[in-house]
Amino acid sequence: MNILLVDDDETLRESLNLLLENEGYTIAVAASGEEALKKADLEYFDLVLCDVRMPGIDGLETIEKLKDRVDDAYFIVMTGYASDEAPIKALKLGVDDYLTKPFDIPVFLEKLRAVARRRKRTLKEASLGLGRLLASLRDFYPEYANECEKVEEQSLCLAESLNLSSEQQETLMFGSWLHPLGCVSPEREDNPAEAAAPTDQLAGLLRQFAQPSSSELLAGVLRSAVSVARGEPVSGELHEDVKSALKEQGVASPSGEAQPTNRLVVKTLGQLEIKLSGQAVERKAWQSSNAKWLFVYLLTRGCQSVPEGRLAEQFWPGSPAKKAHRALVSSVHRARKALDDPELLVRYDKSYGIKRDCDYWLDCEEMVDAYKEGTLHFYRQNNDLATSHLNRVLELYKGDFIPSCADSWAVRIREDLKMKAVDAAEKLAQLELSVDPARSEQWCRKAISLEPTSEPAWATLFRALAGQGRRHDVETAFKDCTRTLKEELSLSPGARLIQSYEESLEME
Repeated sequence: MNILLVDDDETLRESLNLLLENEGYTIAVAASGEEALKKADLEYFDLVLCDVRMPGIDGLETIEKLKDRVDDAYFIVMTGYASDEAPIKALKLGVDDYLTKPFDIPVFLEKLRAVARRRKRTLKEASLGLGRLLASLRDFYPEYANECEKVEEQSLCLAESLNLSSEQQETLMFGSWLHPLGCVSPEREDNPAEAAAPTDQLAGLLRQFAQPSSSELLAGVLRSAVSVARGEPVSGELHEDVKSALKEQGVASPSGEAQPTNRLVVKTLGQLEIKLSGQAVERKAWQSSNAKWLFVYLLTRGCQSVPEGRLAEQFWPGSPAKKAHRALVSSVHRARKALDDPELLVRYDKSYGIKRDCDYWLDCEEMVDAYKEGTLHFYRQNNDLATSHLNRVLELYKGDFIPSCADSWAVRIREDLKMKAVDAAEKLAQLELSVDPARSEQWCRKAISLEPTSEPAWATLFRALAGQGRRHDVETAFKDCTRTLKEELSLSPGARLIQSYEESLEME
């Protein structure tokens, strides 16, 4: 069971960490609510143990925010202050238990064991519930039996090629019979446009019932199996292993990068490209650079409105308030005109933003999402999923974020995205090191091309070259690394870099 321990008391934090590790639990610790939220973005937790009084955001606010990230986790509140108000707030938040410090250790450990038992029972009940649902589907929708049997057969063939576990194969069997749900729902009969596609329903069901680490892989298997059973071409983004399994069975998998079909498509990496309803917005249509940059800036805010005053400071710093306001209104007018859609850029109460129900796709936004997912799976050691998502990061990163814009906000985003691309390449190099040293070398050189002073990339490069028996190239790479660090940062290689180099020379 994965536990997140949140407490600003270092002594208690370390004592509980040691105690719980000795009990066989996997522990992550955080000294503040802010740190806990960051860890929850990168890792999944079954249980959160959280103190109430902490600097910054307190424990109850931390739990409220954590529930958005790990909503199916169990929460136990700890406090050293007796108060009637805190337990009431905790209960309103739906916490599972409340402990007052100092607490009895045997009682504390028994509470954790009870949580572990409930967790196991919940998963078992979910499986039994799926079994009952499966039997009901077979009884009530016999007209789908033939197709479901074909989907099941194809799913299990792919599962065998992928060497999936018996639990994963059981999930695929359930999914094979659940996929008609999207076809027989009342919404689909009344209004097909509003009904969710069967594969979307599948993915949602898998997220609820499959193992978190494999749900994306299994969803890909099922999407492929449904398409093959219906005699349709397999489409959409798939896990690399699923593509390989399809190839083994002689089924064509999707090729090339899928093009977004959203009404508004904006590409900002490498060069700016804006399309509305499939038509490119020409550069001359903007009339001014500020109108264009203002639109892109608002889009990067994720449809959140930005106060007029902040926009004025961002785009017309140092200008008198009235003059900046006039310039803002003029730029908004020009942006609306360029887009030929006055409703896309909306003025709210003394603020502007992109229309909140706007159907848009933004490459840098998808890149950040892929980076978060890839990093999450990397630290969970779900190597296949980490590789898939991190590969997507570098597929999307075709160059700097709108390189022609020198505004400070664009520079900040540009540097952040570049850092994420470098980190993705470094992680891919580590993932490939023991499997394919030549591929690891390629990722190292990709990271170094983006950031020549990346010591993790250089260190992995030494090992990748040594893994290919290229001792002379290891020595050459170390010289290149030393020269680069000296020229760029006026530094010499650090102890860890030297250690990696020396260990690489000793590899046979």
